[in-house]
Amino acid sequence: MLKHIELFKIKDEYKKDLHIIKNLMYSMKDNIDCIQGIQVGLDIFQIESSYDIALEVLVDSYNDLMEYQNHPYHIGHIKILMNKVQISSVTVDYEIE
Repeated sequence: MLKHIELFKIKDEYKKDLHIIKNLMYSMKDNIDCIQGIQVGLDIFQIESSYDIALEVLVDSYNDLMEYQNHPYHIGHIKILMNKVQISSVTVDYEIE
């Protein structure tokens, strides 16, 4: 299995919408079949060095990770929104032993 983790810093004008963004991210589970698990968390400290949203997606294989990354729902809904509301993001993808 592979885990995809992405952390997002959100522009100040969109921080009031963090729960809406979180719910939209969770909607990927119902729309992208290769996702085996998903968790979305909001930062509780809200300090300068914090990222605002953490996304974890679990898939079975590298091919599933590519399917998730290129899925029309991910590109057409999530990526479009996140490109609008984020300042930056960092990502790591790794195999679960």
